[in-house]
Amino acid sequence: MATIASSLFDLPLSAVYDSTRWGKAALDVWASSQSSTAGVAAQVDRRLLSLVAHAFDASPYYTQLYRKLRVTSNTRLRLGDLPPVTKRSLMAEFDRVVTDPGLDRKAIDKFVSEPGRLGGALLGRYAVWTSSGTSGEPGYFVHDPDALAVYDALEWQRFRGVQSASDLAHQLIAGDRYAMVAAIGGHFAGISNVERMRRAM
Repeated sequence: MATIASSLFDLPLSAVYDSTRWGKAALDVWASSQSSTAGVAAQVDRRLLSLVAHAFDASPYYTQLYRKLRVTSNTRLRLGDLPPVTKRSLMAEFDRVVTDPGLDRKAIDKFVSEPGRLGGALLGRYAVWTSSGTSGEPGYFVHDPDALAVYDALEWQRFRGVQSASDLAHQLIAGDRYAMVAAIGGHFAGISNVERMRRAM
């Protein structure tokens, strides 16, 4: 099990915010919005293949699950080609599912047990969101800085006219009125993302 200093739990995600990473994601999102249907489909194919290859290489769980796919750089994959998984099986095998060996279920249990860490970064790097478990199995969803940059870039695309994720945060939280309906009382996606932006200001 990973041993994690408590101070790492409390670093704001702004400590790992990288404007170059966000700019690259924003450019990619914008370019995709200007692309043809065929161009978007080709990008989807490349991204899916890249994700599956990474999961196969870095996650013991997916190495075993995808062993019959025989993925190469020329493979054409569709989501329907992938063996299905359930949240229950992913949570039961969590320590084998994650692609970073520094992450484990015990550390994330500890992180989400404290409301004061809402919007902070696990290991100074990861956002952690939880599901409420209405299906009978709560889930953990761990997001690295690249994923967060894409989410911020998608929001930027929705709110044209802002210049950066920081500007968006100021407009949504500090300046203009902003209303949202979100679950509270846990590290749920909506409220965690708002707190992440607030910490980044």
